[in-house]
Amino acid sequence: MEKILLNLANIHLIEFCKAHNIDCSGTFLFKYSRRWTYALVRDIDGLGIVTVTFYKNRVPSYYVTKNL
Repeated sequence: MEKILLNLANIHLIEFCKAHNIDCSGTFLFKYSRRWTYALVRDIDGLGIVTVTFYKNRVPSYYVTKNL
């Protein structure tokens, strides 16, 4: 189940980046230890670019880092 969620988070985050013209090249997927929160993190400095959180009873929520 974890691998399915990782793949789903990766797909959601990349599609979100494409839809909002955010450059997500040079990133990797990071899972936070709590809940179902995943982020695309830059390789260079480890800064999270976009974060998605999945919930049981509502749509996923996204957070975009503004200091890029």
